[in-house]
Amino acid sequence: MSNPSETLVHVLTPAGRGAIALLRLSGPRALELVGACFRPRRASASLRNAPTGRLLYGDWTDDGEGVDDVLVCRIDEAGFEVEVSCHGGPVVVQRVVASLKRRGAVVSAAVGTWPVWPAFTAIERRSLDRLPDAKTERAVRFLLAQRSVLPRALEDALRRIRDDGAAIEAIRPLLAQTDAARRLLEGQSVVLAGPANAGKSTLFNALVGREAALTSPHPGTTLDWVEAEIEVAGFPVTLVDTAGFFDAPTALDAEGVRRAEERMRAADLVLLVIDGADPQRHSRLDDLWIRLGGAPVEVALNKCDVWSAVAPVETDARLARAARISATTGAGLDRLIASLSRRLGAAEFDETAPTVFDPTPAERLRELEAAPVEALLDEVRRRFL
Repeated sequence: MSNPSETLVHVLTPAGRGAIALLRLSGPRALELVGACFRPRRASASLRNAPTGRLLYGDWTDDGEGVDDVLVCRIDEAGFEVEVSCHGGPVVVQRVVASLKRRGAVVSAAVGTWPVWPAFTAIERRSLDRLPDAKTERAVRFLLAQRSVLPRALEDALRRIRDDGAAIEAIRPLLAQTDAARRLLEGQSVVLAGPANAGKSTLFNALVGREAALTSPHPGTTLDWVEAEIEVAGFPVTLVDTAGFFDAPTALDAEGVRRAEERMRAADLVLLVIDGADPQRHSRLDDLWIRLGGAPVEVALNKCDVWSAVAPVETDARLARAARISATTGAGLDRLIASLSRRLGAAEFDETAPTVFDPTPAERLRELEAAPVEALLDEVRRRFL
């Protein structure tokens, strides 16, 4: 049994499983020890005065030296329990723990297992269970927020259902972001496709931020798909570069095209990259549209840095709405990323809005919208509270 005068620090997430680590301090000095290292980014923010459950963003410092950017949350009114989420690299976690230990915290030996503190609701347990696999900081903020906002919203929904039987009106807002939440937590794929030599690999490297794909002025450099993990507005995305489409492909080119079509059909979004100066861009786009088979599409007109001074006037609505970019110079990439953010559901997503984020319970609630009230009440209690 631990000494009640001690303040324990416990690493809740196992090493190596995810990009985010979650630590919990419990004891009489929890608020004091975290406050000694945490510096909120907002000048008006105060950990000591923050309501329970409120996430604060800021920097973790150790004797004046920056360690990491973190999220901090008070768990109870007295300040005896505080949680800190930081990046999951072992060096970062070790430094955060060491800075607390030097100030008097006692490190729990049971790293990577749940401590004695219970999850008060099924939602809290589900949120905590999914934290180790969160791919981005936005996903962590969403899961931490749902621990408090979703149980309260479900309780309110239960009251409305009991009072006036308005099951659909009570439940539907909690399901509005379910699909977007799944994409936030599980990720989605964006496939770059288009004619050979349209600049797909150059754009791929620009979005990834490194030379991940080989580029060349000669068509056919990319023979097979290449992928990399990126973030778009805090949503995890698997970005895939594919072989270009040829008018008269060789046998090797044809196999690359077949694989590109395979990835396109499985994509959450296809980013068609067209050379804006290509006089055949309209006919190429028609051919590509047929190959897509109904997949969601965003179009980018590339190489705007080498167009004539007067940009071409587009009569095709698909090209008129396209982002005009230069993958080489970076011109227009901000607009393209904003478009991708909207198409992927990241731009409008509210991470603090109560959201049933697991697909199976969400589907069950949709099925029960027209069910007797008691059946719906029982399902909500059993699965969430």
